[in-house]
Amino acid sequence: MGDKTFGDRSKVCETLGTMGKKAATNEVISALIFAMGDTEIRWNACAALVNIGEKVVTTVIDILINA
Repeated sequence: MGDKTFGDRSKVCETLGTMGKKAATNEVISALIFAMGDTEIRWNACAALVNIGEKVVTTVIDILINA
């Protein structure tokens, strides 16, 4: 997501959120968590994480445990 324009990054977040649980890989979740640091797409990343659901919680817990 890093090298794309604002519109591209926003659309990626929106698409992943639409995919919901199908997008629930550790790599996708980590990328969306990282994207929350981008003020231009923060809300899109948060919305995608909410739509992905339960897997986000377990991934965040794992990240925090291993930090």
